[in-house]
Amino acid sequence: MKNKKGFTLIELMVVIVIIGILAAIAIPKLFGMTAKAKAQEVPGAAGTWSKLQAAYVMENSFAGNMTSIAYKHPGGGSAAASVNNNFSYLVTDVGASALIATWQATVAKKLNDECNEGKTWQATYSVTSDIASGAAASGCLTLTPQFANLK
Repeated sequence: MKNKKGFTLIELMVVIVIIGILAAIAIPKLFGMTAKAKAQEVPGAAGTWSKLQAAYVMENSFAGNMTSIAYKHPGGGSAAASVNNNFSYLVTDVGASALIATWQATVAKKLNDECNEGKTWQATYSVTSDIASGAAASGCLTLTPQFANLK
């Protein structure tokens, strides 16, 4: 009697079904992670801006513009407005003796179903209270949940 080696059709079908189920679960989660990874640029950029503002305020007692605080947007933009692949950035050009400065990041390309083009994160630095505060874009809060706790 010959020994037949190999897998039966049933065994192969079971493996294909298991792989299909795993793929159906993993692929949607993967797309969610890419949106979250792209959005993580925003809190870092806002945090850098607020820390540079804080250092400038300690020395000068008023808020500074991008040049005076030596801030550059992600991607190297040094103008008050800058655009990279995912976001457009805007820093309010403050005048002399300004007590409030603002920073914004606006979604340039849709990140996920809730976080569409035009949604904006905003950070504000108040000289009088020496506090930076952030407001996450509505619908994008799930991507950057800690943005409201900007320091």
